[in-house]
Amino acid sequence: MYPAEDQRLSQRPIIHIAVQSDVERLPAFQGLPNQAIVMPASAEAFSAAAQELLACPCIGFDTESKPTFRVGEVSSGPHLIQFATPAKAYLLRVGLPGSIEAARTVLQAAQVVKIGFGLKSDRSRLH
Repeated sequence: MYPAEDQRLSQRPIIHIAVQSDVERLPAFQGLPNQAIVMPASAEAFSAAAQELLACPCIGFDTESKPTFRVGEVSSGPHLIQFATPAKAYLLRVGLPGSIEAARTVLQAAQVVKIGFGLKSDRSRLH
């Protein structure tokens, strides 16, 4: 991202759930059927996924990186960006045309609250 975008993102509030008992009070998530997990493969499909996500007031967010196996080896990730609604999950494979643009559109949307646990390292790797 560009420096001005970094500054805007870092100024947005992050809501922290302070204690484990707060997490335990959240309703249990029953999971999603396989057909509700979407892996866009084209720029058009990434754009469509972003538009669906922008229509949601809040979404789940996480990233995944390929593991490293040598001491001192630095990850080149994230390699997968995950967004989820209560009914659908989107797995955006970084490196495919349109994936970064779709993720950027969703992450920069002020009207959509992004929810996740342990996002500090995710945020730093996306800047």
